[in-house]
Amino acid sequence: MNKRNKILMISGAVLAVILITVVVYNGIKAGRSSPDADSKDIDNHMLEAENAEVPEDTSGAFLADEAVAEEAWEITDEIISEIETLVKKYYSAEELKDEVLVGETKKEQKKAKQEITAKRDGIESYEDIEVLIRKGLEKDTYIAFTTYKTRFINIDTLAPGMSILYIVPNEDGKLGVQNIPEDKKLEEHINTLLSEEEIATLVEKVNAGFSKAIKKDENLKTFVEKLSEEAKKEKKKDKKDKK
Repeated sequence: MNKRNKILMISGAVLAVILITVVVYNGIKAGRSSPDADSKDIDNHMLEAENAEVPEDTSGAFLADEAVAEEAWEITDEIISEIETLVKKYYSAEELKDEVLVGETKKEQKKAKQEITAKRDGIESYEDIEVLIRKGLEKDTYIAFTTYKTRFINIDTLAPGMSILYIVPNEDGKLGVQNIPEDKKLEEHINTLLSEEEIATLVEKVNAGFSKAIKKDENLKTFVEKLSEEAKKEKKKDKKDKK
């Protein structure tokens, strides 16, 4: 496997070494319906549309509609600003606000909030938060590749980390963070994005920074090893519960 596809990730309070072969999940199953557009089939669909017979009196309107849809689907400066503000609120040291999360029901939102809060136990703050934004498969959905440095309680050295956030609009059209759906097409899309040079380089940078941090601070290294063991136990427990 390409070394660029390796990522050392801090997600909540659980830190582990992950080989990205499919996709990194937030760990909570989403309630939103899965996207139905396959990134690998986009070029084929476009080719079929170009070859389709369109009556002369409607072809102009068809092309105009296509142009309007494309224009509405750009990542504008306004969207970038909104997502950056959202992500910083998501990783704020303050209590996680309900408005930051998107779920089909209030119950799902509450559950997601509780689980995210629990995973952050032991974390004092997230610092130096930066975001790279890419389009999702559905209109007005986005993939936010977020890097940060995690300050753990009673540990001096900051630990570089990276997460993938799925950004979608709520009922009012306001963007929020939703758990990544268990959808193969979306997984493939995110994997394709991870292979982009800019994002792959970012992953390498985070990996290098993390390795340097644990070599520098023995307390951080010990803490990370403890979290990794706890994560393995939790994973085994989840598998056992599903049987």
